[in-house]
Amino acid sequence: MSTYPYTKTFWFLSSDSLIINMDLDLETHILSKKRLGNLMLRNHAVIPPESIIKTFKRQNADDIQLIITQDTKSVKSDSFIIRRRKDEMGWGKKKHKGGKKGATMFGYYLLDLWFDPLYRFYHFKEGETSALEHLIQWHPTVLAKLAIIPQRVMLSYPVAAGGNSPANKKKGDKDAKPTNEGEEIRAKYAGTGFESGDFVVHFEKCGDVDKNKACMKEFERYWKMTEKYKKPEKKAGKAKGKPVA
Repeated sequence: MSTYPYTKTFWFLSSDSLIINMDLDLETHILSKKRLGNLMLRNHAVIPPESIIKTFKRQNADDIQLIITQDTKSVKSDSFIIRRRKDEMGWGKKKHKGGKKGATMFGYYLLDLWFDPLYRFYHFKEGETSALEHLIQWHPTVLAKLAIIPQRVMLSYPVAAGGNSPANKKKGDKDAKPTNEGEEIRAKYAGTGFESGDFVVHFEKCGDVDKNKACMKEFERYWKMTEKYKKPEKKAGKAKGKPVA
């Protein structure tokens, strides 16, 4: 964030994940106000399956600055989005005194908190994932900016890792008939296992794919799926802007 102070959206994706559907872009797939509003899981347990603490019942998509997902056991830190509000520190109509244009507070606050030595060296069972769960549950500032969206929107599991078996679906995920657009969209992404057209596949606990034959085999299978999404290279043209020294 310090390197790119005017960037409005940061997407972290772990190195053991693969973008499959290259026809999708973050803005239309996740970030637009209407789309995010339809994807958000409201009044939803932040730590599955039955956490006492839940996401807000009424939350405006414009107020969201941290977007994460979860599987059937925990939140996932392998794919998350931090974004900056348009009206924060000089982007919108409001201008905050003492604020530098392009700066933001929440993103820095979250990362400083998450990487604080207190959390980094505490013996959490799942390392940074458990630390993130702690922050979400016990720091209202984080919860107030949080949106949890269905896992398959940005972090599907390979079918070999469980797919969309009954064990990886919640009761009623696809059984109940949607009553509005949001429910219909969320129902489309029910389950955890990759389905045709999904954005990203995550090779959970594969680690170094090169040294794991089973993981390499799975990776190669999904890599082939990316071929139909590869867009043709743009024709060479005159470069715009000043040349880089």
